[in-house]
Amino acid sequence: MLSPRNLLANIKSGFTLIEVVIYIALFGILFGGAIVASYNVIESSGRNQSRAQLQAEGEFLLAKIGYVLSGVQNISMPSVGITGSILKLSKYDGTTVSVYATGPLLMLQTSANNLPINTSSMGLSPNSLLFTHLASSGNGINPESLKVEFTLTTLTPTGRVLSQDFSSTTYVRK
Repeated sequence: MLSPRNLLANIKSGFTLIEVVIYIALFGILFGGAIVASYNVIESSGRNQSRAQLQAEGEFLLAKIGYVLSGVQNISMPSVGITGSILKLSKYDGTTVSVYATGPLLMLQTSANNLPINTSSMGLSPNSLLFTHLASSGNGINPESLKVEFTLTTLTPTGRVLSQDFSSTTYVRK
C-alpha cells in the first residue's frame, strides 16, 4: 500500500500539463523548421541544375551558329546593316545554310537536312532570335561581322520559369 508520502513523491516525478504542451510546441517548431529547410535545399538544387543546363544549351547554340559561319562566302539574309530573324548564307563548298526559329525550336536547314538544334525542354522565347549583319569599316579595323541574340526559357522541376539572354558576335572571314 502506498503511503501519502510515497504518493506525493510519485506525483512530483512526472510532467505538468504546461510542460508537456511547451515540449510538444518546441518539438513541432524544430521538426517544422527541418522540413522547410529540407524543401528549400531540394528546390534550390533543382533550380541550380536547370540554370546550369540552360547555360550549357545557350552556349551550345552560340557555338553551333559560330560553326555555321565558318567557311562562309556570302550572307544573303539579313542584308548588311539590317536585323532579321533568319540567317541565310552560302559557303565556299557550295552549300546553302539557313538558321531560323520555328516556335521554341532553333532550326538548321541545309540542302540535305532541316533539323532542330536545341532540345525541346529548352525553347526560344517568342520573337527573341535576332541576327544583325554588320558591315566592314573598310579600314581593316572592324571586319564584317554577324551578331546573334536570343533568349532561352526552361522550367525548373517545381514549374518555375527560368530564362536567360545570350548574345555573340562572330567576325566573317571571306
